[in-house]
Amino acid sequence: TAHFAVIHKNAAVRPHRDCPADLPLHLLDRGREATTIENISFDNIVMDSIYATPINISIDDCAATKCNAIRNIYFSNIHASGLEFPFFAGRKQNIIKNITLNNCTFEKAAEEDLPDYRHHGAAAWDRPLDNKLFSYVENIVVNNTSFTAR
Repeated sequence: TAHFAVIHKNAAVRPHRDCPADLPLHLLDRGREATTIENISFDNIVMDSIYATPINISIDDCAATKCNAIRNIYFSNIHASGLEFPFFAGRKQNIIKNITLNNCTFEKAAEEDLPDYRHHGAAAWDRPLDNKLFSYVENIVVNNTSFTAR
């Protein structure tokens, strides 16, 4: 069950050309008002053979991105295996707050286990990727959750 309380006013999400050209394609909120994303729960999700990050919550470090806050995001009973671990990244002026991982398992597979990653939407980058899980995140609660690399 997912419960959403997202405030998103007069905004469009699309590629933005004001972000640095050396960064991969960025999506950002280009509305008149900054977006607040809060109070979202994800429960009972199984992902197998994921070619990218199973969870990616990030705020681009681009001044044109309008974001008030991302906070109070809850994950329960999430079980994922694939080429990457989850990724959570706020930015200096917008720290992501209150992430909860409860009863989750994340297994990072070897590239040999998923050899065709470039044909499955994961061709935007070259391996190996950074294993950093959290950047500019405050109050991370982890209960009965494992991160395993094969």
